[in-house]
Formats: sequence, structure tokens, C-alpha cells
Amino acid sequence: AVKSLYQVDPMFLDPKAQRARLRGLRKFVEERLVGQKAAKDLTVALAERGLSGVRDPKKPMLRVLYAGPSGVGKTELGNVLAEGLGMRMSRIEMNRMQGHDAANELRRELSAELRKNAFTVFVLDEFEKASLEAQNALLGILDDGMFTVAESLKSDSRSRTFVRVSARNAMFILTSNAVGSMPKGNKPALGFKSDGTDIEKMDDVQLTELRARRDRAPRPRL
Repeated sequence: AVKSLYQVDPMFLDPKAQRARLRGLRKFVEERLVGQKAAKDLTVALAERGLSGVRDPKKPMLRVLYAGPSGVGKTELGNVLAEGLGMRMSRIEMNRMQGHDAANELRRELSAELRKNAFTVFVLDEFEKASLEAQNALLGILDDGMFTVAESLKSDSRSRTFVRVSARNAMFILTSNAVGSMPKGNKPALGFKSDGTDIEKMDDVQLTELRARRDRAPRPRL
């Protein structure tokens, strides 16, 4: 069986409330996070565009990648953004996504959070440390804005139903400590520069390049 899963917070369906939230977002982020002006400006601009409807409706509202050393505010910026927008924030440590079932584990975790509220800011820390299967699953979600997760039926644990989940109202922030190894395309790097960190909007070209870099990386021998 296949069914769709769309949980929407009614607060985000009110245009007036949404405009008020966006008007105060830039000031809120500026006051809550010191420094990193370029990173803050780009992230806020992309979030504003996503919530204003000026985006591809078949993709998540925000897809952004922060690359840089630990302690420069990558995760905190995601937390501040979520608070400023009144959205839920869910942090997923991607280094946990290992083993043969990593892709399914990631989908189940995302599905559980989206079931609570489709308007969620996901911060996926240390993306490069996840298994290739988990990375593939995540990049597919960023591409399509949808994914399928298998769930066991309560009445019969041996039977499963396939749930089609929408991530198109969510925001995805990927972080990486692998400075210099993340794709930038032909654009100049933006944000966190004094600390050697880059921030990039993840468009379709960059997702393709990220896949290519990942696929070229040597795989560990078991």
C-alpha cells in the first residue's frame, strides 16, 4: 500500500503571520549570532525566498551546505534560523548513519520528524561521515523533495505499508568539517571566511558535483 504523508502547521498557512515572521528574521539572526555576516545574509535570503514561494515547489524550501572546522557556528546558525522562523529544528548526526540499513534509518528518522511538523529545519552534521548509501538517500531527497519509507503495520508486524513523505516544506542544512573538499562550482565562496569555512546554496549542479566527488573517493576495504 502507498499513502501520502503531509503534516502542515496551520501557523504557516496564514500569509499575514508569515510576512511578519519574515520581516523580523534578519534582525533576529543578526542579534543572536555574532559575526559571519555573509553566511547569515545568504542563509536568511534563501529562507525568505523559500517561505515567500519564490522557489521550485518540487524541492525543499532550503538546501544549503556549510563546510568548515568545528566551532565556527555552522550548527548554531541553523538553530537560530529555526527559532527566528518559529520552526522546529532537528539535528541529525550523520556519522551515526552507518551499516547496511543506514539509508532506511535516515529515511525513518526524517519521516518521524516530518510527521510531527512538515515545517522543520534539519541540520545534518558531518554529512561526509555517513555511509554512501545514506548520502545517496539524502541527496535524492534534496533532489526530489519526496521519499518513500516502509512502515510495519500495527495489526501485523510482518506486513508493511509504504508511506510517501513530502520534505518540500522543510529546510535542509548540511555541515561538513572537510574544508576545501565541498563543491563550489564557479561561484565565489561565501561566509565564515575568517575561519576558513564556506557556505553554498546547493543547486542541482552542485548536487551533481557532490555526487561525483563522493563517488571518486576511495572506499575503505573491509
